[in-house]
Amino acid sequence: MSKSIHIDINDSFAQEPFNFDNATITIVTQIHPVKDGKRQVVLSVNTHNGSPLVTTAELGEVIFPTQITELLDRLSVTMPERQQQAADRKPAPVAVPKPKTAPPKKPVAEATTIAPATTEQAPQVEESAQVSLF
Repeated sequence: MSKSIHIDINDSFAQEPFNFDNATITIVTQIHPVKDGKRQVVLSVNTHNGSPLVTTAELGEVIFPTQITELLDRLSVTMPERQQQAADRKPAPVAVPKPKTAPPKKPVAEATTIAPATTEQAPQVEESAQVSLF
């Protein structure tokens, strides 16, 4: 069985020397779902929170250390339990409030008739003074 160790993870990466033996090295492995009968694996390495070096391969081409293989086996066995835990964490559906109904309309007061304002008649222009635009 593997031993547990305590690791302090903080922003001290920036203070570490750029020396392979004295720098924290982060290794990330992503195993993607089966597609066209193959599983793609993405491998990356990084130090000092910088840009990672990345490569890809098919799962059958990657040789994992025994510890990683054991962890993958444990993960596979616990998938149903993890699925239930994820379902338990899902928030309950939020009830959508009903739209508010508009208050009843107040009756409109009877319209009063307003007499048209008196307008002066436009001056008459002789037809010969008008210019046709067409």
